[in-house]
Parts: sequence; structure tokens; C-alpha cells
Amino acid sequence: MTRLTSLLFILLLSSFANAQTIPVQYNLSVPTHTYYQSKDLNLEVTIPANIAKKGGWANCYLYKDTLGKEDYYDKNYIFPVNSPEQRYTFKIENVNYGCYFLRYSIRTKDTLGYRSPAKEICLSQLVSGISNSEETQIKFYPNPVSTELSIEISDASLTQLRIYDLQGHLVTTNNLNIGLNRFDIRYLSNGIYLLHLNNGTIAKLEVFK
Repeated sequence: MTRLTSLLFILLLSSFANAQTIPVQYNLSVPTHTYYQSKDLNLEVTIPANIAKKGGWANCYLYKDTLGKEDYYDKNYIFPVNSPEQRYTFKIENVNYGCYFLRYSIRTKDTLGYRSPAKEICLSQLVSGISNSEETQIKFYPNPVSTELSIEISDASLTQLRIYDLQGHLVTTNNLNIGLNRFDIRYLSNGIYLLHLNNGTIAKLEVFK
């Protein structure tokens, strides 16, 4: 076989391989997530009717790098051909503390692949309730709270507070200073919120009016 013939053969194989590549469409909604224990996640996904009717399987996973090599994933959820819109809860348990990218993917029986955009989430040590903590050198009060949240700081490294709802949506970000910090929280609806400190600690706060 001449060099020219060999080159043409390699190009032909390459084009054939590319033709067999499964197309991936990024048109799924990002999963919503809630913590049902400090290191366990519920991941709520919706499989649209136009995709569900094709039949296939879905999975949900966390990964630490942008290459998408999964660190944690739930078992495949299988849905038959002609399914209506599907809503499913994946459970990923005993996740190590840290920050991850979250997404889910679907492979349909017509060999199309679908992925949701990636969403970054962080799992940190959860402090049950609001109390004094020698480790974090911070004090929150009152809890439950209705109008004003007070936070006392004695560690200069604690500089930022982020408040999330239980669906993982960021509600607000506030700077912290040494000493007493006061925040008006009358704009928050009744419910449970997670207070994230920049040292990785998470605390639960109840708003009740």
C-alpha cells in the first residue's frame, strides 16, 4: 500500500468515526437540589415530553473538573418509549465536602444524547441550628428570626456571608466585619435558609414572621 493510499484510508476511517459520534444537545433544565442530610443530596430533574417519548435512560452526577469525569452519580433511570413528561428524584449519598459541578444527561433510543448545563454547588460542614461555635468563632441570633439577624464575628478571616434557599438558589451576599453585624431580613419569606460562611461552614436559619 503506497503512502498516499494509506493516508486516504486513515482519512476515511476518521470521517467514519466522526459520523458515528453521538450528537449532544444542551437543552435540558439544570437539576434542582436539596439537602436531605448534611452529605446527601436529592436531585430533582424533569425529562421533557418530546424527549421522554423516545424512550431511553437518564443519570445525574457530580464532578470536580470541567472534563466531566464523574465523582458521584446515581443509577440510571430508565423510561420506555412513548412516555409522557417525566419527573424523577435522584439520590446521591455520602458526598465528601467540597465544591462540584452538577448536571444530568439523557441517552435516547434513537442514539441522541442530551445534557443539562453544569451548575456549581458546594457541600460543607453543616451546623445544625444557630449557636456559638469555637471552631468558626461566630455567633448568630436570634433563631428563628423575623426582622433583623445579628452576627458576631471574632475571626478576621470570616469576611462573607451568603444566604441560600433550600433549592440552592443564592438569595443574597453580605460582607462581614469583626464585631457585631446586623442584617435586615424582612424581605425573606417564611422558611428555612442556609447561611454559608466563606470558611466553608453552613448553618441553618429559620425565618418566621
